[in-house]
Amino acid sequence: ALPTDRAALLDFLEEDPEASAYTDVLDGRAEGSTVYLAKVLGQIAAVARVRRCAAPGTYSKFYELDSFIDTGHYGGDEHLDLENILVNPIFTRSTPGMLRQIMCMTGTCCAYCLLHPSVAIPAYLDFLTILRMRRLQDATFPADIDPARTGLTADLKMPAGPPALLHTNFRLLMQPKRDADTRIVVIGSSDAALSLVEGLISVPYLTFHRITMVAPGGLPDRTPMFRYDRLNYYDKELLWHGVAGKCSVVEGSLVGLAR
Repeated sequence: ALPTDRAALLDFLEEDPEASAYTDVLDGRAEGSTVYLAKVLGQIAAVARVRRCAAPGTYSKFYELDSFIDTGHYGGDEHLDLENILVNPIFTRSTPGMLRQIMCMTGTCCAYCLLHPSVAIPAYLDFLTILRMRRLQDATFPADIDPARTGLTADLKMPAGPPALLHTNFRLLMQPKRDADTRIVVIGSSDAALSLVEGLISVPYLTFHRITMVAPGGLPDRTPMFRYDRLNYYDKELLWHGVAGKCSVVEGSLVGLAR
């Protein structure tokens, strides 16, 4: 995007809260970020704000990124952070092609999108794959060890939130993704039920649109007491792995269903 596109960009964004962030990039006040526009017949159909990933090692440390790529095969400048993207609903299906073109123009092979736990996953990002949080994360280094003077990796900090992480790469973008409209009803919100839903929504080549969880009181609201010797979910993790944003939650029980 060029400064001359400012008026058309503001007209497209209208009252969107991210409008000021886009104008900051055009005015040169957001160093490292770039705005890309997708136009159809001279009209803006989608906008994206991206930057090169500063610390891709953070994602591989706290998320199960190695299930999809080997980070050792990619350089530090081949990772792209998708800060924000807005798409005209008419062109939702063209979002993967737009992102693939952005990756070609920036010379990157992997793309990531961080979403705050309270933000629902937009429909036009369904083609991205939700990465699971690592259940047993690496311990921090003792105070008397300096990672910079050893062969150890840097002691990276967990992102604030921590947010849900969406991911894609060239292999996943070129792989056809099917829409699954089969109705799936999961009874209860036990750890087994949550793990089942998490496994379904993290399949990279399928998009499930009709997953429903029926549980008394909805998703459990437990006190955050995660310990490294236990693998139970707690309330914040229910948001991390995308269950709250990718399936319908019905407060009720199996007995109360009208069959």
